[in-house]
Amino acid sequence: MAMFPCSRCGQRYRGPQQTAYPAIVYGQEAERAKMRLCPDDFRAHTEWANTALHDAALTEDADADCCVCGSKDPEIAIFDTIYAAHTPQLDLWGRLCRGCLPDARVALFGATAAP
Repeated sequence: MAMFPCSRCGQRYRGPQQTAYPAIVYGQEAERAKMRLCPDDFRAHTEWANTALHDAALTEDADADCCVCGSKDPEIAIFDTIYAAHTPQLDLWGRLCRGCLPDARVALFGATAAP
């Protein structure tokens, strides 16, 4: 049984803790969280992040368009560090336009605003 409840659903879960550290940065403001996630919420979080964001180790080919809608010149930066059980850390990044910010908050934090 997990020592801490899942940051998204609030339930205690069996198995090793898996954690994500999402951050949304715009101007001088930033939203950050430490997300301890149950297996289902961790899977949903990492699926969205792996689909929308770029691997920080492979930045050469990455574009800077909005990672959700593809619009040009987005003004918001998004970062996510993922620690899966028995796997090296994964650092991801992307850019967001203001219109896609609410959906990204839900995908990363499970709410419309950071905890």
